[in-house]
Amino acid sequence: MLFRSTLDLGDGPESVESAATRETELALPVNVNGIISAAGEVDTWRIRAAQGQTIDFELLSLKLGSPLDAVINILDASGKSLMQAGSTLDNPLEPKGTFAVPADGVYQVTIRDVSPSRGGESYLYRLRLAFAAPDYRLRVAADALSLPRGGEVKTKVNVERIGGFAGEIELQIPNLPAGVTLGNNKIAANANEVEISLKADANAKIQAFPLKVEGVAKLGETPATRVAAFPEIGRAHV
Repeated sequence: MLFRSTLDLGDGPESVESAATRETELALPVNVNGIISAAGEVDTWRIRAAQGQTIDFELLSLKLGSPLDAVINILDASGKSLMQAGSTLDNPLEPKGTFAVPADGVYQVTIRDVSPSRGGESYLYRLRLAFAAPDYRLRVAADALSLPRGGEVKTKVNVERIGGFAGEIELQIPNLPAGVTLGNNKIAANANEVEISLKADANAKIQAFPLKVEGVAKLGETPATRVAAFPEIGRAHV
């Protein structure tokens, strides 16, 4: 029997399914390779993680020519399921996502076919696991703001902290019109939001302008700029 196959190159250590590796706590990052070799089989991999870390995961099967319609579960040490991702019976998918670690400990990552009647030597998979690098995402609460001459308007900016990032973020709005200023523009370390303010002086020109909010924060020793997302197109009116 001939199976189509694709070579996948990874940049981390490799682990191949065996009796030994199933009982070993894997160090991340890692690429794990296994087979759901019989109907109803569930493969289990063990990893240790700390509260506040974020784990990126991606499973390849269909791209490798495998018929596996994979489902990933992440469980705590007691066997309680904390998240599930992947295929349903009517929608085969290659699971991909992130898991926010809720507490220090050992976690189980299980892999199975969505149908308990499926499995075999061709049901191979490749799972990539890695701790997410520190990063952040910004979102502005309002999609449009109205700023009166001589007045002030406020809106919240929320931050999603990734990979244990806890630093301060300075917010800026490039190319503000003359007479318009930004205030309260720092998200404190470990904080998840701030309410920024825009003020217009009495002589500010009446106009509409696109509102682009950027954040600057140090990731390690390197300043990193991220552009905030809006519910829709961000626009301010003076």
